[in-house]
Amino acid sequence: MKAARDNDVATVKKLTLAFWGPDAANQPLPIASRESLEVSPFATAAQSGHFELAKIMVYIAEAQYHSNDQTSAGNALLNIRDQCDVYSELADDDLTIATVKAVSGLIKNNVTPREMVMVDSFKTPPLVQERRI
Repeated sequence: MKAARDNDVATVKKLTLAFWGPDAANQPLPIASRESLEVSPFATAAQSGHFELAKIMVYIAEAQYHSNDQTSAGNALLNIRDQCDVYSELADDDLTIATVKAVSGLIKNNVTPREMVMVDSFKTPPLVQERRI
């Protein structure tokens, strides 16, 4: 959360797209979750005016998203993959495209980028928001 508030792109990427911690023993963290009652990192970045970081978080959510139902996957996404190569957008001096692809496959998050953005666009916690639907 501090990285999102401080507009620390490198730390967000490090925690979500690479093994981290002592001896790189911790797996990457999912950027989106349906289980948290707290304000998400995406909402924190957006509310702090860090829109470039928020966009990167959407790309990370896209890279981490893996649907069990391939027929509905296209309808669930923000069609980011049609507009750019997400992995290229996330690669930098520390993360290669191959690394981003390999590590993003470990997460297998079932929260779509659209769900992350829509839930976080409200100022209520995600679980409270889901009950209203």
